[in-house]
Amino acid sequence: MRRAVKRFPGMPERPVRRLVLAQFASGVGRFMVLAAMPFAVFSIGGSTGQIGIALACEAGVYVSFLLVGGVAGDRLSRRSVLVGADLLRVASQGSVAVLLILGDAAFWQLLLAQAVSGLGAAFFAPTMTGFVREVAPEGHLQQANGLRKMSDAAAAVAGPALAAVLVAGVGPNWAFGADALSFLLSASLLVGVRRRFGVAAAEARDEESFSMLASTREGWVEFRSRTWLWAVVLEFAVLNALVVAPFFVLGPSMAGGALGGASGWAIVLCALAAGEATGGIVGLGWAPARPLVAASLAVTLWATPLLALAALAPMPFMAGAAVLGGAGLALFGVLWETTLQGHVPAQRLSRVMSYDEFGSSGVLPLGYVVGGTTMGILGPSTALLGGVAVLLVATAGVLAVPSVRALRPAG
Repeated sequence: MRRAVKRFPGMPERPVRRLVLAQFASGVGRFMVLAAMPFAVFSIGGSTGQIGIALACEAGVYVSFLLVGGVAGDRLSRRSVLVGADLLRVASQGSVAVLLILGDAAFWQLLLAQAVSGLGAAFFAPTMTGFVREVAPEGHLQQANGLRKMSDAAAAVAGPALAAVLVAGVGPNWAFGADALSFLLSASLLVGVRRRFGVAAAEARDEESFSMLASTREGWVEFRSRTWLWAVVLEFAVLNALVVAPFFVLGPSMAGGALGGASGWAIVLCALAAGEATGGIVGLGWAPARPLVAASLAVTLWATPLLALAALAPMPFMAGAAVLGGAGLALFGVLWETTLQGHVPAQRLSRVMSYDEFGSSGVLPLGYVVGGTTMGILGPSTALLGGVAVLLVATAGVLAVPSVRALRPAG
């Protein structure tokens, strides 16, 4: 007699546990790169400007190849694409570790490694959203997405902390070695993830012959055919450029006095991560009747850290505001991805997700420039208050779209 398998609620099934652990391991590696790369550049005699070039190199490749990654996620085995993306990053970060240990690293080699890392991330991100739909038990997509947001939040804390310990203790070379191992762990976990019983191969793949251009065009048609979808992506393009990115530019510059310097800003970032974990927990069990209305309203919680920073609030208030802001963004993410997984055909989901990520995150470099510019023109507090106004106007705008208000949960 077949043994009964425990399902949600409670501990998730084994495939979901492996998937969430893999995403955590991959996230730790991603955040370790951000923390360790500056010290790798310094260790070979590089400058602060070269750090920016290295990070921009990874971000540029990531954005440039997102649409290709979405096509691969829909046309090929999603598990294979995810494993391949992780192995690319094992090779890139492992190579940096070896070069640093041997003392032969050059800046162009770091740039090449960053480009390969960005390429792996471009294939991983849109493919993971489609793979979750194949793995999560029927009716429990939102819980799986909530667990993923919690793992992202934990990785945002664990990755930089581990990198800092290794860089301070044994140097950036071993930090990159550990980084490579984290991606290897993710790949090994993903290899053992099985799709849920009864998912037909036809559900996840188109039957027509492969064409990169045609496949990209199909994803675009699917994307623009849903007003609620591109309206929210447009909203987040505005928010990332004018609200979220400037916060991370203005925050460190304002942390010197009121927040106690770099250590105070680190507390704010940890509070944001704690808030993201909280949002993931809320997303495990809350299923609003109008998910996009609830998601859009949750985003307005980001106004709290903006207002607290503009007022140079004492650290306890600033940390509490950061928790609320992080929770709002994470809860939006849970409801948004669950909505996409429920309303977009599985065979085009990765491509739609790549357009989502390309449209909403492709403007982040512009946002960093805007943050620095507005600080010089308006002053930091006024710039942050302007961000609050943009946030509220953008939210009102997206809520005015009839299809956003009317959309109900799938099924």
